Amino acid sequence: MRLLERILGAVLQTFRLDTVKRRILALAVLATLIPTGTTGWLLYIQNKTALTGKIHEELRSASINIAREFDLWLKERVYELRVFSGSYELSENVEKALRGGSTRAQVLRRSQDYLKSVQNKFSDYEDLFVLDTTGAVIVASAKQTAPLSLPHGWQKQARLDQPILTGARWDGSRGRTVMTVAVPLKTANGRFLGALATTINFGSMEAVLRQWAQGQTRHLYIVKPDGTRMLSSLLAPEPVLTTKLPEAATRTFFAGEAGELQRMTYDNLEVLAVMQRVPRLEWGVVAEKNYEDAYRALLDIRNVALMSAAWLLLGVGLVAYLLSMTIIGPLTRLTEGAAKVAGGDLSVAIPTDPPREIGRLATMFNTMVTYLREAQEELTSVNLALNERNQALETLSSTDVLTGLHNRRHMRDALNAEVARHQRNGRSFSIMMVDVDHFKKYNDTYGHPEGDVLLKKVGEILKSSLRTNDFAARYGGEEFLILLPDQDEKGAVEVGERIRQRIAVETEDPANKRQAVTVSIGVATFPEAGRTASVLLGNADAALYKAKNSGRNRVLTAGS
Repeated sequence: MRLLERILGAVLQTFRLDTVKRRILALAVLATLIPTGTTGWLLYIQNKTALTGKIHEELRSASINIAREFDLWLKERVYELRVFSGSYELSENVEKALRGGSTRAQVLRRSQDYLKSVQNKFSDYEDLFVLDTTGAVIVASAKQTAPLSLPHGWQKQARLDQPILTGARWDGSRGRTVMTVAVPLKTANGRFLGALATTINFGSMEAVLRQWAQGQTRHLYIVKPDGTRMLSSLLAPEPVLTTKLPEAATRTFFAGEAGELQRMTYDNLEVLAVMQRVPRLEWGVVAEKNYEDAYRALLDIRNVALMSAAWLLLGVGLVAYLLSMTIIGPLTRLTEGAAKVAGGDLSVAIPTDPPREIGRLATMFNTMVTYLREAQEELTSVNLALNERNQALETLSSTDVLTGLHNRRHMRDALNAEVARHQRNGRSFSIMMVDVDHFKKYNDTYGHPEGDVLLKKVGEILKSSLRTNDFAARYGGEEFLILLPDQDEKGAVEVGERIRQRIAVETEDPANKRQAVTVSIGVATFPEAGRTASVLLGNADAALYKAKNSGRNRVLTAGS
């Protein structure tokens, strides 16, 4: 024991702590710094973790929504082109023009008038073309149009009834970013005539990006796999196409997990970024935030905490110096109390007995312990609040705000789980793709607020028409997806008919002179219509389009 005291004495002598006064000062500083610093550091780490999670969720939500908006927008353009190409007037006139004869000029003029009328109604279309099977332009919406080129082998895609999409490019004559989209053009009996193609601009999507970024510190842009920025919420269109992400950043985005938060440096800025892929084009939607802006509030809190700790240490050190001439007994009690605090026991209370100097030190010590205890309680309260917010964020991330149904991402997770479960037990289940007929016309007639009311009403009917273990989600726009576990095709068709009839009856409003709203439904059953989630969705979607093309207001199965 004596040897230990000598060793400790030599160490203290090395640090010039050779007086009781200095040793009390050192003890007070350590007793204050260790618990305060530890508590402050833990609080800083937890706040940073929580803030990082919030930033991640914000950027991920923005990128997912933009990717969905972009995919739906492109899907709508393809669907519109299919509708126009299916026009009897266009296909009949093109077929007559290809036969030749004296009426060729007349039918081409009628076809051009039709293309002009379509172009005038849709601001996303720059030009419309009808191509023959060799790719030559038969007729266009304008006499002078920009050059048009389709990818090699487009005829094969067209014969398979697949849309043809080309890479985006800058159109200097129009001052816009554009891309070419084409769909097959066939006669009523299915004979392949060529393709209906259009040059579309991205004006709508630019507006969506700016709207999502408005009033926010985040930046949104759409990037190709080679790093080229296609659209941006900050840059003008032309500079966007001439700027690329660094190769390392591009590789990190497209090789990593979609939706993963990345910290990287490019454009002379350190950013936090999340990318979500657009499946149809294999592009990516990047949502990023300046790292300094993201953590500015946290850095301010850290600086205030450090300043407070410095003032606290200064005050404690001064008090310790003034109380250094007291007797050993009270110092022993104080030392023991400080040791307990350093060990994490915040229930310590030092008696404030005379002499007066020790009483003052004991009071300050008790105040410090109370502060640490309150900080610990506040830390516990912050943790509880963060848990509650995380649960609320989880609910928001899986729910569609308008209808109260599950959202598309949550439905895909549930569908994948259901496929895995039914592959194990060998039983059947079905999915239904539900689409409100003529919803755009309904919006145009009654306004978008009434359209939202209609979607909410449809969501309520879906929920009340299903079993407790069934699963309904808003898939996008006016489309809904329903998962029916352990339900075969016949049962699914019966459910679909019941839903279709209820919607037709419950949406009719004779008092306000509103006709009933109808829906078209496509049904796909596992495993007959597919053994993977993507195949089932594709077949259900195909059945839905069959139902629409067959006159709407009906239920069709994938095998019908």
